[in-house]
Amino acid sequence: MTYFVYLLLDSKSMIGYVGKSVHPDQRMKEHWNGRFKEGTNKSNWLQTLRTPPQLIVLQKCKEVTWEKWERIWIRDLKRGGLRLVNANNGGGGVIAHTVETRKSISRNISKLLIGKRHSKETRKRIGLANKGKVRSEQFKKAVGTFHRGRTRPEETGLKISAARKGHKVSKETRCKISMALKGRPKSEQAKLKLKSYYVTHPSTFRGCRHSEESKRKMSLAAKGRIPWNKGRKLVVRSSV
Repeated sequence: MTYFVYLLLDSKSMIGYVGKSVHPDQRMKEHWNGRFKEGTNKSNWLQTLRTPPQLIVLQKCKEVTWEKWERIWIRDLKRGGLRLVNANNGGGGVIAHTVETRKSISRNISKLLIGKRHSKETRKRIGLANKGKVRSEQFKKAVGTFHRGRTRPEETGLKISAARKGHKVSKETRCKISMALKGRPKSEQAKLKLKSYYVTHPSTFRGCRHSEESKRKMSLAAKGRIPWNKGRKLVVRSSV
């Protein structure tokens, strides 16, 4: 099958768009008639024109080579000073946003999402999409670096606490948390934080006693559980 790499050009503003099609004339009509149905750079540009742009066929090529030729023409036309509204560098590649553009998009999305919450259906879809997904070490480090040193506002903590009130963690989850924390040494900073917290927040259970019902529940929960020191020998260390 023969493909054509074409250019839509507005000679007044010297702005254009490079595309490919088997039937360039028909494709140009589709672009023009559908300019109000899309929200792309190309459609936004076409909406500013009073008459259809000029169609110029740049290259006749085979099906296996159109991506290469589209990239070449986009590169050469940009070098020649023509402003193109293509969202990528050709060949159906991904959009290559600059760092400034990505930051701007991130800020705008954050503003739109302030005060909004995902529905239960959306949260369920996000959960299913992320289930079983293995994160790379690079991704984990990036997330850790981003959250390091950040403090959660007290209001946010209270909201999370209220939302999770009455929620019971499954036995499987508790085992996973236990295994993940086992043998992990606490940093000196973490130890100081814990120490200062317990100094200012004394135990609320001090001076209280478990009820008979609580004792019975604790006994049933511990039944069949193997003690952590079973089979270990007692080592007495003498202080010199």
